[in-house]
Amino acid sequence: MQGFPASLGRVFTLIAGHFPKWNQLLFELVAAIVLAPIVLWVYRRYEPRLLGLATSFYKLSDRPLACLLVVGLLPILLRLALLPWYPVPVPRVADEFGHLLVADTLLQGRLANPEHPLRQHLATMYVLQSPTYASIYPIGQGALLALGRILTGVPWAGVCLQVAMMSSAMY
Repeated sequence: MQGFPASLGRVFTLIAGHFPKWNQLLFELVAAIVLAPIVLWVYRRYEPRLLGLATSFYKLSDRPLACLLVVGLLPILLRLALLPWYPVPVPRVADEFGHLLVADTLLQGRLANPEHPLRQHLATMYVLQSPTYASIYPIGQGALLALGRILTGVPWAGVCLQVAMMSSAMY
């Protein structure tokens, strides 16, 4: 089940994809002109509720620790809410497998693995085969993936934790 957001994006891509580049700009301009009155109508209809929400945010801004937690947890909660439509991503590119190799190596209590006996048949990008079997990447991303696997059993949880820490640090 793809869900409404994915299907709406796919419809927009299909419609816009059939136009030449100069017509895409015209299509987007017409879409913006059509959507602008709808957005204004919604804003005017729900303005009192929006102002009450803004007042709540002003009260929240007086407490820095609460703001830090909200800014850190909000991206995780939003991503978890989208899981029915956008499931946990699977690794697809060689970089991601290199980071997962770092995570697996760290979970085994090592910093590098011994040479594989069939290393000439296992040549992959971003992986050193000799003198040790290890990823070329530093251990930062792999350590967070390992932490995600320890906490939940899924390395992707480490990516969510990393996004929360990044959002909190930017705050």
